Amino acid sequence: MWKLATRHFWLRASSLSITLICRTVLAQQPYGLDSREPIGPFLNNVMPATAGTPEFPALLSATGAFSDVRKLTPATGVIPFTVNSPLWSDGAIKSRWIAVPNDGPPYTADEQIRFTPRGEWAFPNGTVFIKHFELTTNELTGEKKRLETRLLVRETSGAVYGITYKWRSDNSDADLLPGGLDEQIAITTPSGQTRVQTWSYPSRDDCLFCHNQPAKYVLGVKTHQLNGDFIYPSTGRADNQLRTWAHLGMLDPTPNEASIASYLKSVSITNPVATIQHRMRSWIDSNCSQCHRPGGFCPQYDARFYTPLNKQNLLNTYVKFRDLAGSQLYQRDNTLGPLKMPPLAKNVVHEAAMAVLRQWIASPLETLVSPTIL
Repeated sequence: MWKLATRHFWLRASSLSITLICRTVLAQQPYGLDSREPIGPFLNNVMPATAGTPEFPALLSATGAFSDVRKLTPATGVIPFTVNSPLWSDGAIKSRWIAVPNDGPPYTADEQIRFTPRGEWAFPNGTVFIKHFELTTNELTGEKKRLETRLLVRETSGAVYGITYKWRSDNSDADLLPGGLDEQIAITTPSGQTRVQTWSYPSRDDCLFCHNQPAKYVLGVKTHQLNGDFIYPSTGRADNQLRTWAHLGMLDPTPNEASIASYLKSVSITNPVATIQHRMRSWIDSNCSQCHRPGGFCPQYDARFYTPLNKQNLLNTYVKFRDLAGSQLYQRDNTLGPLKMPPLAKNVVHEAAMAVLRQWIASPLETLVSPTIL
């Protein structure tokens, strides 16, 4: 009996020691950024507070998003970030920034993001999201072409508007687009041949098709997408983004650092370590959940990553194992025809994702990871 009690005490003491060590390591690890710089709402009130304003800055350089638009150096108070599982954008390379209005600590409720470990975050009015797109136009040399930079602005009403700036050929600046546009882009393939790819610049209405009210307007900025490391260019440090944002006072309530590792985490479709199911469900979330969700435009199934698999209405409906022809998810995502998904701004099939989806559909049911977890 004495031996059992001693062993139990030793195990509890060891567990406590490990917890304390983990917390000590977290405390000693430098944050990605040391401080959060002030910035006014709507990029220091340069951007309109509502979409109804007839005048938008004609040039990207005039928006205040970048201190050096040629070098894409973000303005003071504009913070770079990334997501674990990016939306497929016809092979484009994307960079992202966020500007959450604040005038320095202590931070009030209208200077912080309403944080939740699962589900959609809520953002202060005047928050601006910036996304930049480039496309590799020479697959032999890696040469890239700047395409567009989009701004998504949270209005005073709590809704959003989006605008697009198309880059000039000399990369000196980008011009405001009044509407949608298709551009034919020549791309040199690894064999030295040339193919032509259509790039679709979205209209303002197109932006709101995906950034819709049922999805709470903002798509990628949430816990499972930001729960991963990012190398901050201004410091050269790698850190978990949730940890850095919490340290900067951007999140309310502030997550406990020791809890971050237990939060859900989506992964890239090309992640060779993650399971096929984990990769596929992450991709479905980032590419489909803006419309496919309860109360959404297409509520037939729930694509959200944090919904347990056995409650998504995916299996044996839109994904039929060992039945590729009967799996609507595959048939519609693997086409550019009239029934393609997503229906907007898709001119290239995401072949890497389709390969993983084929593997998932070919999986025997007994090999699936617990459907209530992932």
